[in-house]
Amino acid sequence: MAINTALIADASKTTQAILKQLLQGIGIDFDIVTTPISAWRQIKNREKAYDIVLVSRNVLGAELRTFVARLRSLRNYGSVPLILLINDKNNHTDAEFIYASGFTQIFGRTEFDSLEKYIEQAKRRNTFEAARHNKVVIIEDDLGQQMVVKAILEEEFCECFCFTSAEEALENIDKIDPQVIACDFFLEGSMTGL
Repeated sequence: MAINTALIADASKTTQAILKQLLQGIGIDFDIVTTPISAWRQIKNREKAYDIVLVSRNVLGAELRTFVARLRSLRNYGSVPLILLINDKNNHTDAEFIYASGFTQIFGRTEFDSLEKYIEQAKRRNTFEAARHNKVVIIEDDLGQQMVVKAILEEEFCECFCFTSAEEALENIDKIDPQVIACDFFLEGSMTGL
């Protein structure tokens, strides 16, 4: 999956301007919204899924976990990089909660250089998609763990297909024809990884 499009959900005009400049510099098209409702409207009206989603903690507020669960439940958004911009990056309890909710990465509002490097690396990693020869099926119901395993394997130019249940993976396995299956033991559904 190449990273060509992004959705930004942030109400700060300053942050919007910085992200706009950052994404334009990397060559990524984007849409900007300021509320969760407008984010859902944008996602719903879009023909193709966004390749990356950046949201502000201030925009989500108490809807953080609901927003992530709803986004991750959409077929084309299960493994899309989901980045959260927060004010206090040093709050480790909060970070654990955020990653457990399903975010891929967290950046403080002043870490735009690190954010740019992260997006460039993700874009570069996905540029090599045509050169990938190894297809890997990842079956993991913990989305945080799934994203970590996927990121590690994609660094080695593996094409990853992610599922949360063995039943779902088995329905798609013939179409994928993977070289490797990485599977957790406890999964959604009635089957275990074994």
